[in-house]
Amino acid sequence: MSELIAETLRALGRHAAAALGVGALFVALWLLERRAKPGAARVFIVAAVALGLALACSVAWLCDDAFISFRYADNLARGHGLVFNVGERVEGYTNFGWAVLLAGIARLGGDLPLWAMFLNLASLAAALVLAHATVRRAVPEARFSFATLALATSGAFTTYGTSGLETMPAAALVCLALWLSARGVAPWVLGLVLGAATLTRPDQLLFGVALGVALLFDARPRQIIGYVAALAGVVVPWWLSRWAWYGDFYPNTYYAKSGGASYWSQGALYSAHFLLTTGALFTLLALALVARCSPRRLLVFAAASTALLGLYVTRVGGDFMEHRFFVSLLPVLFVALEVGLRQPGAPSAAVALGLAGAIVGGARLKPIADGEVRWNLAAEESFYRVEQLTPLRIGSSFFVEAMVLARTFTARNLAPRYGQGCVGMVGYYTGLPITDLYGVVDREVAHLPLTKRGRPGHERLATREYLLRSGVKFTVTPYWPGEEASTEVQLGGLKFWLLQDAPEVVEAFRAEGARVPESPLRTTEGAPRTP
Repeated sequence: MSELIAETLRALGRHAAAALGVGALFVALWLLERRAKPGAARVFIVAAVALGLALACSVAWLCDDAFISFRYADNLARGHGLVFNVGERVEGYTNFGWAVLLAGIARLGGDLPLWAMFLNLASLAAALVLAHATVRRAVPEARFSFATLALATSGAFTTYGTSGLETMPAAALVCLALWLSARGVAPWVLGLVLGAATLTRPDQLLFGVALGVALLFDARPRQIIGYVAALAGVVVPWWLSRWAWYGDFYPNTYYAKSGGASYWSQGALYSAHFLLTTGALFTLLALALVARCSPRRLLVFAAASTALLGLYVTRVGGDFMEHRFFVSLLPVLFVALEVGLRQPGAPSAAVALGLAGAIVGGARLKPIADGEVRWNLAAEESFYRVEQLTPLRIGSSFFVEAMVLARTFTARNLAPRYGQGCVGMVGYYTGLPITDLYGVVDREVAHLPLTKRGRPGHERLATREYLLRSGVKFTVTPYWPGEEASTEVQLGGLKFWLLQDAPEVVEAFRAEGARVPESPLRTTEGAPRTP
């Protein structure tokens, strides 16, 4: 933890110019707002959205995990159901609503990676507009929304504006609930919106619970019952249907990543990283100072969301991607703080802390270098930068691997089973049956016992016996200790290892110009090797 604090301070020093620039921007807009006419609000939101989209596009990327959902969506569009490998019912995704939406696009012939990026950017724009509208609804005299500007400049927020993940659509739905609540709509409508957010990401249910707690302070019992009924009416049928279809009460990702085991030490580090590098720590301190003059529902919603999500994320160990599990919380915190700061009697210390939070978030601190895994975390966007849109090219070894395997096997109408731990791009572009070495899309590997803790989602590893039993022909890692050289295949700068005797795989590799051992996986008598 001390190392994280020290590295964050060093990163702040490296980004001092950006921090000063963001601070100057906020102060200038605060001074300008005093003279701004009502029409300035429209100019502001257009500029804020343009800024947020520009910053998101400046780090354009597509996460390998997003391609897992693309493959699920593609299989659904083709009539195979929401599955990764055809015929294998394993829930290796946690974004039902996002996957179904993408399946509809695939059914219409849309290019899923490009559409996912576009929808991410549209969700980012929607989140910014809704945050702005929420502040102006709560404080009609406001011309600008500093919460919106904080989101537009936040590296943690805008980075997920092109990832292809469900993160930004889920955040946009939370922002929609914020806005509708400020407008005073019937609570049952809010239940439907946060139910949709839960279908987009199951952990967004915590925002639904938090809003339910907030409604206890200013809603009538009948309204609260309507809210709970609407939320449950969306979530419960979906949960029961997915349980019936896949056979597991929780998604397979739950078992692959934690299986119910707590991981407090890693979770505390993940949460501390979020608080320190996004300015959320200062935001929460400022929010505490304006608590007495904040609208009660908004304040309770922000406090309950922070407590519930923080406890959950810390317990499960967080994620291996920076900030991802907390992205939807940022608009709630920023909007609640600004509305509180705009109330009469708000202390000046809270203004200073809020500004400090915006400056730290806008400085886009990077205590973890690009391409580095540190504290079991990574700036994931640095591994999957989009280098070209049409045709799509991603700067990742997994993208190269996917193209090589598609050319070697898919183009020859061959479908040998492959063992890989990062299954997104390879799975989507090749269509090969894949056994996930880490278990995200494999039920048996996901239920292996946890023998050690490390990077969340990368702690289990398939055994050789299981891979052989499931019919894997070759893998991305050697599984015959001491015989790596005799099973190694080299192709286009990539390396693969044969797991069992597979002449058609060897022939395809050789036809593509690969270096393959003369008699791989055979004994001196010429018989196939057995485990």
